[in-house]
Amino acid sequence: MLIPALGFIAGCLCFGLVGVVLLRLRKPGRFRLIDLGLFVAGAMPTSAVAGWLYGLVAADWNGQLKSGVAVVGLSCVLLVSGAAGGLGAIWLFNRGRGG
Repeated sequence: MLIPALGFIAGCLCFGLVGVVLLRLRKPGRFRLIDLGLFVAGAMPTSAVAGWLYGLVAADWNGQLKSGVAVVGLSCVLLVSGAAGGLGAIWLFNRGRGG
């Protein structure tokens, strides 16, 4: 029970750092804390689904990634899908409020 909680916290911290960088690059003068929260809230489920789908494709019958290339590929998939999900959540929020 402790390992998934630590993974969740580590994921939130990593996506928080990625969110700060991407939000600073996207709008240099306008950084809001709610955007960072939305980024992390959108990145976590998106990367979880993408990781599950990647596991279906790249893992062996036992559910393990055997090669180093598969592990690096998983990291890239998690980063890209999390960034897309986080920016998508911010886009949906801003679109919904008319801003």
